[in-house]
Amino acid sequence: MSLEVGEALMEKEMLVRTLQDEEEQARLRASSALVVPSIKANQQLARTLQDKEEQARPSALVLPSTKANQNLVSAGTLGETLDATGKWGKNLDNDDHVEEMKQEVEKVRSAKLVRKLERKLAFVSS
Repeated sequence: MSLEVGEALMEKEMLVRTLQDEEEQARLRASSALVVPSIKANQQLARTLQDKEEQARPSALVLPSTKANQNLVSAGTLGETLDATGKWGKNLDNDDHVEEMKQEVEKVRSAKLVRKLERKLAFVSS
């Protein structure tokens, strides 16, 4: 992958993260502005269920090991998974995603070039 493509991918990824953070902040502001008892009750129920799940998980997931040291291994909860997916987005290791991003970068470059040439043409013709 060329340096320009990598930089463009990073730039696009940073823009997506910024937009996602802004959306999340807007959602938080909107939810804090609304005082709806049923929503708060649902959130409290979800937190309670997640806490119970987290309390039950460590004792149930002890994996034996051949080493003298045994470690607890736990999987993330659904809430943690959704938070991480929302924060970090798609996995860039996917070859199809990389190809789509390359095509998107090329489209953006072409569009920028066309706009630049149109501006130059408009300047020359005026």
